[in-house]
Amino acid sequence: MLPKILFPFGQTLFFIIFRVIRSLAYLQVRVAPHALNIMKNNACHDKLFCKQGTRLMSGHSKWSQIKHKKGVTDQKRGALFSKLIKAISVAARDNPKPDANPRLRSAIEKARENNVPNENIERAIHKSSDTEKLSEVVIEAYGPEKSAFIIEGITDNTNRTIAEIKQILGDHDMKMAGQGSVLWSFEKTDSGWKPQFSQSISPEAHTQITEAIEALEDHDDIQRVTTNASL
Repeated sequence: MLPKILFPFGQTLFFIIFRVIRSLAYLQVRVAPHALNIMKNNACHDKLFCKQGTRLMSGHSKWSQIKHKKGVTDQKRGALFSKLIKAISVAARDNPKPDANPRLRSAIEKARENNVPNENIERAIHKSSDTEKLSEVVIEAYGPEKSAFIIEGITDNTNRTIAEIKQILGDHDMKMAGQGSVLWSFEKTDSGWKPQFSQSISPEAHTQITEAIEALEDHDDIQRVTTNASL
């Protein structure tokens, strides 16, 4: 008798479970895709986020790249300003008046060409007496295919600078030359050294020399690199 009594209840319970499962299936097939499309469409209103319904971080990455590039540019500009200001201060030690000091006048013109503010230039001239610790260095070097180099710098530690420049030269298969070994092929002017003749080089040597000059100019103490190689 007990199974017959429970049968109607079991049938009712089975029917309820069936209705619940069918409702869930309907929601999954009909409602879920529609809701997902709404979410995708809403997200795609923002250009920073999606492409074909996929949430991307391209906008964030692009902004990070811009910030990184700007940081690198600002750092390079700061290093250049520091070099130009240092050159002005050292040149002004001989005479703080540009009209009577061609070297100072040339240093100021180069600074203005690179957008150094006038107040920074004036401050550098007035502080020239505070540059006793700074020394000028002229390093001669040989490069590939008989090319010659004159590397000019301003430093507060000559031994350190020379050692670091020697390392850079060695990294590019170049070497330092003895004093006077290279100077004979250059002419001294108010704006720096100029080669008296050009040395022809191969495309391979051109690449090697260009990379070496870039590495040298990135050094904080180096003011100018001059070569007789035909670049």
